[in-house]
Amino acid sequence: MPQVQSPVTLYATLLSLSSSLTHIFPAPGRESNKRRAYVHVIQTSGYNPGKATGATVQLNGGLQLAEGDGAFAIAPEGERIEVRNVGQEVAEVLLFDIE
Repeated sequence: MPQVQSPVTLYATLLSLSSSLTHIFPAPGRESNKRRAYVHVIQTSGYNPGKATGATVQLNGGLQLAEGDGAFAIAPEGERIEVRNVGQEVAEVLLFDIE
């Protein structure tokens, strides 16, 4: 298994219905002028080979992620990612801030 070679900060939350959280990209590391993040919606409804069900979140008012989905973002210092629960269930969300 490969090792992570960059500092990572992991944020985890349970987003209640219609609530949101905002992550502000901190200053990048010395080797880059941008910061990276990965947002993942945990699949709490169990194995499902069909269309995703359960929690749904929206990123910055656009892209929607259902349970099991994830998205990668790259941005300069000060940019924001807003994660809003737009579904009908509590959403369990992980955000990896990668230096």
